[in-house]
Amino acid sequence: MAIHTHDNLGLGISNTLHAIDEGITWVDSTETGMGRSPGDTLTEELVIEIAEKRQRQLHMVPLMKLINQHFKPMQSKYGWGINQCCRRSDSVTSSNQSCPLVVSGGGQRELRGVFQKRGIDHLFDGGIFGSPDAKDTILARESTTQNIARPALFLVDSYYDYKASRDAGLDFIFLNGWSEWQPDAEWGRREGIYSACFLKDLLDA
Repeated sequence: MAIHTHDNLGLGISNTLHAIDEGITWVDSTETGMGRSPGDTLTEELVIEIAEKRQRQLHMVPLMKLINQHFKPMQSKYGWGINQCCRRSDSVTSSNQSCPLVVSGGGQRELRGVFQKRGIDHLFDGGIFGSPDAKDTILARESTTQNIARPALFLVDSYYDYKASRDAGLDFIFLNGWSEWQPDAEWGRREGIYSACFLKDLLDA
């Protein structure tokens, strides 16, 4: 038996892996999720998950080179992948749809170039944003356009980020592992600030 999954709710990978656990021996996926509407299960993500499950070594360079040279340009031209229309229609059946986005103080053009070069820009379907717009401006704009839908979580590492997230009405977690701002524990409890050292600590929790 085989399975072919779409990514309407961002569940293409998890549904495929569950099918494998249930005995499916043929799985279908496409580079960058190439397919109609929100696209199919992403090959570049699926192979990583399967390699980890089977404890196999994985050499991603040839695949990512193929994607960056051929599939990314086609995706930009034809526009497959999760978008606002897909997210809004999916919200009728699920309130847990996530839309990751990056809001940074770094230059927007440079940020997008770095994320694309590393082959991870597709993971942030909400967009990658930076200067010259300030973070509070970006958060306000993306909230107004409903690109940020509540409930939403902002991972912060500075007092300015904390203020921007509070002003935007977002929940937040303070990552203190690389921050110069180290609020004292009493102030953190009073303000209701949850903190962790690094992002991996949240994933391991």
